Amino acid sequence: MRAFFRGGGRARLRSAGTVDLYARSGNVDNPDRNWSHWAPVDVATGSELKVPSARFVQWKSVLRAGNPAPRVDDVMLYFLPKNVAPEIDEVVVQPGYRYQSILHATGSEAPTPGQSHFDSPPPAVRDRDSVAIRWSAHDENDDQLTYTIYYPR
Repeated sequence: MRAFFRGGGRARLRSAGTVDLYARSGNVDNPDRNWSHWAPVDVATGSELKVPSARFVQWKSVLRAGNPAPRVDDVMLYFLPKNVAPEIDEVVVQPGYRYQSILHATGSEAPTPGQSHFDSPPPAVRDRDSVAIRWSAHDENDDQLTYTIYYPR
């Protein structure tokens, strides 16, 4: 997945002594005049980074002399990935059939959250008053998908 820094990201700094953290962002991999200005990051309150949305984000720290001596142990920048709409991969409609219940057909429970599909679809059985519908879908962000189906009676 290609990362894209969107405004609203946050930073975490583990350090000792007096350390100031700054961030800036830009859309080219060579930080030049097209990048934003350095903006101070308030890690104490966990507030949002004050940099524009861009493809890249960069941080720098300024260590100020004192006791204890300043030290940076870890810097983490968190961002929200761009949300991508789910996609329907396949829809299969079988008039005159119905699917047995998942528990009855496979002997197992429904998939756990995060599991995107069953190993095999349940078998369809003849039933002239029914319509069996099976679909598959995926989400690039790995969001858990839920479905609502409407049909006329």
